[in-house]
Amino acid sequence: MENNVHYINVPQENIYYDERTQTYVLLEDAENCVKVPTKQENKVLKIWNYEKTAAFINIVTDHQDDFKKIQKKAVWNKIAGVMTETFKIEINAQQCDTKWKGLLDMYKKVKTHNDKSGNSRKDWPHFEAMDNLLAKKPEINPVVTCSNSKGLVFQSKANMSHPVDEINDSETSDSSFSATSSHSNNLTKKRKASDGVEKRHKEKMARQDRFLDLFETLVNKIQSEKEEE
Repeated sequence: MENNVHYINVPQENIYYDERTQTYVLLEDAENCVKVPTKQENKVLKIWNYEKTAAFINIVTDHQDDFKKIQKKAVWNKIAGVMTETFKIEINAQQCDTKWKGLLDMYKKVKTHNDKSGNSRKDWPHFEAMDNLLAKKPEINPVVTCSNSKGLVFQSKANMSHPVDEINDSETSDSSFSATSSHSNNLTKKRKASDGVEKRHKEKMARQDRFLDLFETLVNKIQSEKEEE
């Protein structure tokens, strides 16, 4: 059947399934494509259609806070339960997790394509719903921060463990003050240590001077006694 097919000799990232028309659509034009049905696609299409996918995205959106509080597997179990109860079809946590990863992947590909200058716009039925949820997430889109001294700063994905909404002069000043204060404390400690060494050296030299004075007095006394003899 036409709607239960996949493309051969075409990169997988160039293909997505249009759930409204129930057909496979190329993101880029491709020639000499051969279409063949697969059992796996038949199985997937029975579970996910446009209505179920749209509802699934809404349910995931409603459970965003849960992902921050409990284990991911437990959240997917809850979502799978809602989907099963709503559509009277058995859907498990693994299927929900896999479906979400596929939606994320498609969202990133369509967004990257559309954001690139000169590309013709690609449509995806679930883009708006996904964009409303993901557009502000730093792991999906780089965070742009603003600094009066540095201008616009794009944070890379590697630096997203602690995203920053804004970098301002006061934060920069606080950071500089902290570094200066730390450096000053180190200098003070080194100065005190140096002063201690110098003090001990002076005390040692003073003891040596006293010893020499006593030794000289003793020598003079011995010489004086010999002269008197």
